[in-house]
Amino acid sequence: MFINWSTVGTVSSASVTAITALTVTYIAVAQHLISRHQYRLALFERRMVVYNSAMNFMESVLKSTKPSLEQIFQYLSETQEHGFLFGPEVGTFVNEVYKKAVQLNAHNEMGSQAARQKADVVNWFNAQMCEARKVFLRYLDFTKP
Repeated sequence: MFINWSTVGTVSSASVTAITALTVTYIAVAQHLISRHQYRLALFERRMVVYNSAMNFMESVLKSTKPSLEQIFQYLSETQEHGFLFGPEVGTFVNEVYKKAVQLNAHNEMGSQAARQKADVVNWFNAQMCEARKVFLRYLDFTKP
């Protein structure tokens, strides 16, 4: 039996090149996936700050029904990145919470003559606790790629 060593060398050389190309492709795809996961994790952490600020603020409003201007401005400060981290629906939600808190603060300043309006705004805040989860979930759900 005769072995043609030049053919074996050519086939071996082509095989090494193909295996190297496949290995490089596999590594590139793996690095891309890792990079994508790291990016999503970094976004998740920053998004959670905005979400937690909104939830904590609404919880505070429901507990006291008397948001101070200082609390309202702190809420604005803590959620100011919403435009960069979320879609427009979260921005609309964050701004609506701010407007309602300002309304509630004004109703508190008016005293008993605004009791009905105050109750309406407090009820609105109560409903928003569940709504907030729906609005933010799309951006905080790690089960979707």
